[in-house]
Amino acid sequence: LVELDPVDRETASSRPLGTTIRRRGSLREYGHDAISDRLFATVLDRALRGAPLDCVGAGGTQRVLDCYCLVHAVDGVPGSAYQYHPDERVLERVGDTDRRTAGHLALDQGASGDAAANVYLLTDVDRLHDVAGNRGYRVAQLAGGIALGRLYLATYAHRALGGRGFTFYDDRVTAHLSPRAAGQAPMTLFAFGKPEK
Repeated sequence: LVELDPVDRETASSRPLGTTIRRRGSLREYGHDAISDRLFATVLDRALRGAPLDCVGAGGTQRVLDCYCLVHAVDGVPGSAYQYHPDERVLERVGDTDRRTAGHLALDQGASGDAAANVYLLTDVDRLHDVAGNRGYRVAQLAGGIALGRLYLATYAHRALGGRGFTFYDDRVTAHLSPRAAGQAPMTLFAFGKPEK
């Protein structure tokens, strides 16, 4: 396990939301410089706390989605594939990864592998169908969209960071993160890091 230490609310950026939204973009080229573990932890903490969803009760999106991170360049966090546990604020190592594999998983878009970290959100669609019925997949897409939007905002709230969403090979992502992710389907991918200078 790797414990994360996000910035607390008292020392967090006070940048207005409107300013962050106007600054938000879609980073095309990532530098390979490492980002700080505090920035990494803060982005995950703020973006993945969960949102209320009527069909899954307390915890909302946290109960619908599992978060996996392919870490390439985060200070103090060894490069590996991890599952992120938001309640405990820890990363649990689930396997190996590298930049080339990350680029391949993202429909061979090499820029994804250049990022400091890739964040995948996966769900067990069959289990969600049992909970939410025929709208289970739509609930997972909604939860993924909310989390993706928050990842964008949390990333662009920090001047040194940028990121964007990517498409991916669904089955290959699941296979790469298995056995932990066996039976899960990826909903979203967001890659973030420092822009290329």
